[in-house]
Amino acid sequence: LDRRDVLLLSVPGPLVGPETVALLERAVAEERLSLVVVIAHAACRTLTPAAAGSPAQAALQRRLDAAREAAERAQSPLPAWLARRECDQLLAASDALRQQVARDALRLVPAVVDERTGALAWHLRRSDEYALPPVR
Repeated sequence: LDRRDVLLLSVPGPLVGPETVALLERAVAEERLSLVVVIAHAACRTLTPAAAGSPAQAALQRRLDAAREAAERAQSPLPAWLARRECDQLLAASDALRQQVARDALRLVPAVVDERTGALAWHLRRSDEYALPPVR
């Protein structure tokens, strides 16, 4: 891709907040984005928090412990699980994004980057591969 064809929104950590949702909604509306790739990586510093001490660090550690347990239950590497969860959280937090997805004008795809090679591994759900959306 040419640089002019890529809009990069970098948000540290695997925790979707209202600011991230608002920024993405604005970018989707103004730039008419049709594809959003949510990229996670194992080297994220928020996945290895500093020594406990502050209430914020303790809260982050509890969230990360819960995420690790959920990833293990899903038999998924933590970064892949987090990327999928971030996509789900973005859609859950935004009527505008959900409407774009429902119209098939927008697709959110979770991915994990390999720090050594820079290669992206997309983590699609099986239903994403169907030619037609599954009947619900």
